[in-house]
Amino acid sequence: MKIIKGVVPAILTPFNSNDNVYQKGIASQIDYLASNGIRSLFIGGSYGSFALMSASERRKLIGWSLGDSAKHGMNSIVQIGATTTQEAIELAKFAEDHGADIVAAVVPYYYSGSILTEKDVSMHFKAICDSVDIPVHCYNNPRTTGFDVSPDFFNRLIDLGLSGIKDGSGNVERLTNILEVAKKANANYIAGSTSLMFVSVVSGADGCVSGVALVAPNLLIDFYNACTEKRVDEALLLQRKILKIRNILQFSAPRAITCYDILHAKGVDVGTCRLPWRRLDKRASDGVIRKMKDAGVL
Repeated sequence: MKIIKGVVPAILTPFNSNDNVYQKGIASQIDYLASNGIRSLFIGGSYGSFALMSASERRKLIGWSLGDSAKHGMNSIVQIGATTTQEAIELAKFAEDHGADIVAAVVPYYYSGSILTEKDVSMHFKAICDSVDIPVHCYNNPRTTGFDVSPDFFNRLIDLGLSGIKDGSGNVERLTNILEVAKKANANYIAGSTSLMFVSVVSGADGCVSGVALVAPNLLIDFYNACTEKRVDEALLLQRKILKIRNILQFSAPRAITCYDILHAKGVDVGTCRLPWRRLDKRASDGVIRKMKDAGVL
């Protein structure tokens, strides 16, 4: 079973001026990350604005991203979660056929906070696991789905064929309990928040999916290495720098949106975002870029 470790940037989906998925923007983003030591990618997640895209657009993103990442020998986790089980299965098969190492899925959102029970979600994940031969992870994102995968439920999903989790629960106690379940089952545990990377990795997490790694990949790699090697004092110093950058990213807009401006300022053509996401206005963008320069990112 494939186990992905280390820093895993959650890549953006670039759109062009005609609001189409922008192939050149995908390539430039992946080239930039590879040149800065990144070895794994999380494709089509929240930073990738997957919920704003049609299934055909997601296939373009998946195919182009996997093609570019393969040129650099990078590992890949493709997020294929959808509102219907059938669409998730079709995307999972597409990702597998195009070379994905792992697929991950949020629970079927919208109804997940009201109608769906654990039995419904179990059947959903079992169907995905049965449809592909590559590992399937759960992407636990209770803030956006309204459904929180408990440690006990995660254990039952493992029994149905699940191989790992990207855990975005944001709770240290929950993190520790889910990590314990993962380790007992030899499942892949990947933290879902940069803010909890220190406690996650020191506690034994395999890696962390990070949006901040888009703008400061080298810093995140240094931080991960300090955590795995238990260089605690150094790790805490790096954590302070990283949390400062994270706060700057959310100073004027959600972090994913701000990343478009920062990457452009770094010379990386990532196109633009899609409505209803709104890019920063010039004043806000100039302010964030100035703060990033002061923080040593630019």
